[in-house]
Amino acid sequence: MVIMKKNATISYLSLILGIIFLSISPLFVRWADAPGVVTSFYRMTTVVIITGLIFLIGKKPVVNQRISKKLWLLPILGGIFSGIDHTLWSTSIESTYVANATLLNYIAPLWVGLVAIFILREKYKSYFWAGMALVLAGAWIISGVNFSDLSTFSMRGEGFAIISSIFYAGYFIFSQRSRKHFPVLSYLLISSFAAMSVLLIIIISTGKTLFGYSGNTYLLFLLAGIISQFGGYYCINYALGEIPASIVSAVLILQPVLTALLAAQFVGEPIGVGQLLGGGLVLVGVYILNLSKQSEATA
Repeated sequence: MVIMKKNATISYLSLILGIIFLSISPLFVRWADAPGVVTSFYRMTTVVIITGLIFLIGKKPVVNQRISKKLWLLPILGGIFSGIDHTLWSTSIESTYVANATLLNYIAPLWVGLVAIFILREKYKSYFWAGMALVLAGAWIISGVNFSDLSTFSMRGEGFAIISSIFYAGYFIFSQRSRKHFPVLSYLLISSFAAMSVLLIIIISTGKTLFGYSGNTYLLFLLAGIISQFGGYYCINYALGEIPASIVSAVLILQPVLTALLAAQFVGEPIGVGQLLGGGLVLVGVYILNLSKQSEATA
């Protein structure tokens, strides 16, 4: 009994740390004196190096040889979607508020639900559509779209953040299915390598450079990889081993809230009424989306 309570305590602490680590992520992009896609590349590279060293030192195979070759596509596709997601999301941070980019990227559960309903034929409770309406309304308020004057909409800012949420949803879907066959570290290594490769191709094709940055910027690259990418996702996945997914998904709603507060404190970004209203609608809508699936699963 004592051991179970200890494991639960460690898991909840891991969940809290994971949320904090992920909340800091956008600030590293803003602080680094480099294009967002370059920061994301080094972030993924750091994870590949860390996980690769763990497997080399432990002298263990990355995956069980019994795993079908087709299943390798799951973490690879997850990494490809993650690389595109990071490219769009980190670029949007350069052109809009950190809070806006984070909140709009966070509407990913909406796309996950739509794919589950129309493609995977999964069943959700009817109030899924109420959650969808709240998420879309909140996203519209945050993006500041005025349909009588479309120049008020920043495609590179809010637009990229919304598109990135679609690829984040794809990453989430492939991650869910991958974790049924791959351990956490194995999945992180394979998906991060795939994401790193995508980011490298984008950097080369757009003429950006990987070198020539200040020592402080390279330090931020390293911290983003260790703290946000490796630490954040490892802690969340560790927590999922002991805490029900329903609780984890509900607590994760705090992540964009904490990001907005940190951005206000350390980047000096104001939190306006529109952000509060739109952000509130998005978070409530995401909670309802998660609840609609969870209720169906337990029915």
